[in-house]
Amino acid sequence: MFEDQWRQTNCDYTVKVGYNWIVDDGIDVTWYPWIKNRLLLPKHNFFICLVAHNRLLSQDRLVRMQIATCNRCLLCDDGEENIDHLFFQCSYSQQCVRLIEDWLQICLPLQGIIDWWLHLRERSLLKKQVVATAIAQLMYLIWHARNRCRLEYVLPSPASLFKQVKETLLINLRGRKLVIGANATREWINCVCPNCI
Repeated sequence: MFEDQWRQTNCDYTVKVGYNWIVDDGIDVTWYPWIKNRLLLPKHNFFICLVAHNRLLSQDRLVRMQIATCNRCLLCDDGEENIDHLFFQCSYSQQCVRLIEDWLQICLPLQGIIDWWLHLRERSLLKKQVVATAIAQLMYLIWHARNRCRLEYVLPSPASLFKQVKETLLINLRGRKLVIGANATREWINCVCPNCI
């Protein structure tokens, strides 16, 4: 069947042409540029993909799989733990996000990961990458805090998560050559991440 369809294209076969013919135009994924961010660590990239595809084993999924019996949020004990609640509605997560917002001088919508990425589209590339990296790191650390709470009954403070995000991001920025365009971006980077440029 594929051979007959390929013959109708009248193209010389190469792996690249064959792959593009099978894949076609693909699916437009609005959050793809976020994971293409060169400041993100690979583990954060992978984690954002899991979140975007709703593949984390949150309490609601564990209950559906009959692995857990209670689907209450482990971080705030107020509401059903699912991805939207865990990262965007949970009072613990909101405290963490407020600390990031104050530090990076931004305001993020509390609606979902796709909304966060779309909100970042209006910023300079470097600013977008820095904010997206901070958000991805924070989400990763919130997930780890949730797992610690579930397994060790220990919940780190939002301030300790914020401190980890800030330290990791500053180390990451200092280790790279930054391309800074506008003066406004330069001033913002100097304010947020001193000694990075």
